[in-house]
Amino acid sequence: MSKARLVFMEGIDKAGKTTLIPGVREGTGFRHVLVDRGPISNMAYTAKFHRSTDIYWDNNDLMANIGPYSALVIVDASNEDVLQRIKEAGDPVIDPEKDRRLFESVFARYQPDIRDVPVLRVNTSVMSQERAVNKICDWLNHLA
Repeated sequence: MSKARLVFMEGIDKAGKTTLIPGVREGTGFRHVLVDRGPISNMAYTAKFHRSTDIYWDNNDLMANIGPYSALVIVDASNEDVLQRIKEAGDPVIDPEKDRRLFESVFARYQPDIRDVPVLRVNTSVMSQERAVNKICDWLNHLA
């Protein structure tokens, strides 16, 4: 059995992070703390909206919160699915590709600092919600 982890669900808006969290919580017996939109996503959206990093996360906060018992789940979806989900929710339209590039650039910038943190990528466009939840739960349960 794995140790409890602080799991950051990362990715662009409408990728499926929030949708997956209840199933992962239940599927892991509420063993882990799941955070919807972690430091990487916050840094990306801080840059996108030209906000001060002081109100979100700076590099010191990032390192303090992503530690040896953390894990990152990067959730993504196709541009078409993201745009459909935005339309269904009535949210402001975004450019998913532009947001994805921004997210990946922030992730690449901090990746050397968090290289020992396990990372799982899940694409909600190529698997059902149940399959995505099971994949995340299985992965978390097998982490040392």
